[in-house]
Amino acid sequence: MTTIQRWHGTAPLREHRRAWDDLWQRSSVTAPTARAEQVGLYAETFSRPDTLETLVFTDGDRLIAALPLVPQRRAGLLTCLMLPHNDWTTGAAPLIDRTWVLDDIRRRDLATVMARALMGVSHRAVFLDGLSHDKSFWRDVVAAVQEQGGYAQWEARADIAVLPIEAFGDGMLGRLSKSTRKRLRRAEKELARKGTTALRVWTPSTWGEAEREALARALQIEHAKALRPGWTSIIGADLADFFERQAELATAHHEFLLAFLELETSDPIAGTQLPDQAESSVESLPSSGPTRRSIAFEYGWLAKGVYHSLKVGYDPAFQEYSPGHLLMGRLGKYLIERGDVTTVDCLCRADTPLARTWRCHSYPTWRLWVCRPAWLGHTLAWGIKQKRQLFRPASTAADFGPPSSPTPSPL
Repeated sequence: MTTIQRWHGTAPLREHRRAWDDLWQRSSVTAPTARAEQVGLYAETFSRPDTLETLVFTDGDRLIAALPLVPQRRAGLLTCLMLPHNDWTTGAAPLIDRTWVLDDIRRRDLATVMARALMGVSHRAVFLDGLSHDKSFWRDVVAAVQEQGGYAQWEARADIAVLPIEAFGDGMLGRLSKSTRKRLRRAEKELARKGTTALRVWTPSTWGEAEREALARALQIEHAKALRPGWTSIIGADLADFFERQAELATAHHEFLLAFLELETSDPIAGTQLPDQAESSVESLPSSGPTRRSIAFEYGWLAKGVYHSLKVGYDPAFQEYSPGHLLMGRLGKYLIERGDVTTVDCLCRADTPLARTWRCHSYPTWRLWVCRPAWLGHTLAWGIKQKRQLFRPASTAADFGPPSSPTPSPL
């Protein structure tokens, strides 16, 4: 029999972190930011720890589903409960035991219980953005909410770019357009005239001063790129401590990856020297000699056979050489050599320049609204629709980048 537990704050989450992380392993969610400690970190950084409201569903002692929620103002109209993630980072996602919902009877029973729980939360509206797994289950939840007299709406959201790891194999350049291939080959040749380029990858098993210094250098690169109107960096938003702690938690499970494209040159330019403790992968650089400068970086996670690319940045002085694309290609080859990665999740919309350049595949995401009573849901939906029509910008964010955008700058 499925039972409901309601946890308040981060303390119960951390107390039961082993059971929570075991459920994450059994779920279809691959991002490690859905682990218990990561969810707690998000709540403490972007909300108040005591406002975290978590619905936990059990069968005996076994966790079969979990739904962490935090309050957030929606469209300036109403404070709702939402999943703990934002534009800065992926965060928590609903965790559903994927084997449990294979059985139609158990799936519908869990959906009915979850609908009842969503109708009984502390706020009258729940917005679940970015759902990408267990579609049949969530449609059952919608039907159950409506049967119980609530309002539920299911709508498609953005498609997210993804690449199979085979895309970075021997035929990698073949998937790019002719003009892009020509541009990248020219960039490689021009960089070769300046010095030697190489990929350096960090996949640490412990977190220490060397790892902290490497991350700080990556954030400095991102900050330099964001020093222009309309962009905000992690450092500018005072979130460096959050990302360091996030990386440290991922490192504890061998899930953190930080990659640099380096240029070794004798030019008298200010170098961004990396500590020699970094793992030199695919290609190696001598530890001494000419100046070593990091011209691009990528911050991501390796979990459950998927590489999640969260943050990409490059030195604006090298923008003409497309360093982000060069890094992506070399990192993809490194991931093939690892042998434990099947997919690269770009964590960006499928209509971005990056996704179009690499001709990415995509997977759909959805949003689920649940409101009580039903009239409130209809009123809220009408208000949001009106606001969208009144304040829709003349140009989309994809054209110029949103103000205070935390998303990676174009590569």
